Amino acid sequence: MIFVSIDDHEAHHLRLLMNETFGEENFICCFVWKRRQVSDNRNLDNVSTDHEYIVAYSRGDGSLLGTAKDLTKYDNPDNDPRGPWMSDNLTGLANSEQRPNLHYDIVNPETCLLYTSRCV
Repeated sequence: MIFVSIDDHEAHHLRLLMNETFGEENFICCFVWKRRQVSDNRNLDNVSTDHEYIVAYSRGDGSLLGTAKDLTKYDNPDNDPRGPWMSDNLTGLANSEQRPNLHYDIVNPETCLLYTSRCV
């Protein structure tokens, strides 16, 4: 296995190089690594650059010592042609006062009704 750390500017080129060197079929994944705990306010374009990428390739079995996916949670009660699925709560644990940047208003384009997730 090989792991290579790189920033936004060359990530695409690295993938092309690694695909040529190790073969596209040996690509495992691209991890996003948060390298900074506090945002850098010195950036001139107002885009946070607090992360880098770690690209992983393997010529072996590609195992990263994880646990097997628990497939018992998935079912296909409606015979969906895409296969087994599960219904889950997609709401976050933090409310809109705790994390306002994670809550967004949605406008129905047909009725113009506003749906808000904010506490009133």
